[in-house]
This record gives sequence, C-alpha cells and structure tokens, in this order.
Amino acid sequence: MSNHPCIQSEKIGAHSAKIDNLERWQKTQNGQLKLLNDKIDNLRTWLTTILGLLALNLLLVIITLVSKLAEQGRGGFFLSLLFDSFTKH
Repeated sequence: MSNHPCIQSEKIGAHSAKIDNLERWQKTQNGQLKLLNDKIDNLRTWLTTILGLLALNLLLVIITLVSKLAEQGRGGFFLSLLFDSFTKH
C-alpha cells in the first residue's frame, strides 16, 4: 500500500515543499553572511588605520624625545644611532 501513486505523490509534494523552504533559507543565510563579511572588512580597515596612526604617533614621540635630548646635550648617543642607521643604508 505504501507504493500507491497517491501516497508517492504526496511524499514528492512534501519533499518539494521542504526543498523550496531550504532554498529560501539558504538565500537568506547567504545574504546574512555577506553582511557579516562586509562588517568584518570594515572593522579590519578601521583596525589597520588605527594601528598605522599609533605607529606614526610613536615615531613622532621618539623624534620629539630625541630632539629634546639633543637640545639638552644628552642626545648624542641617540642621534648617532639614528643618523648612523640612515647613512649606512
């Protein structure tokens, strides 16, 4: 009796409906994954920018420190390290 055409037709219809639901769900999930990927890319851009600005700030602090030490006459060692590294390359 389980091979009756009406029963098979009902099962095929139920499977088709489930497949349609799964395909709609998959499209929704793909859209959500794209949004999440875009947010992660934006966060990565912000973090890279902040890291670059921090590195630039550190470099400026070091330059300011070395110049202040040079004004006081105590920066000879740091200046020699700095200028020797630039003149060797």
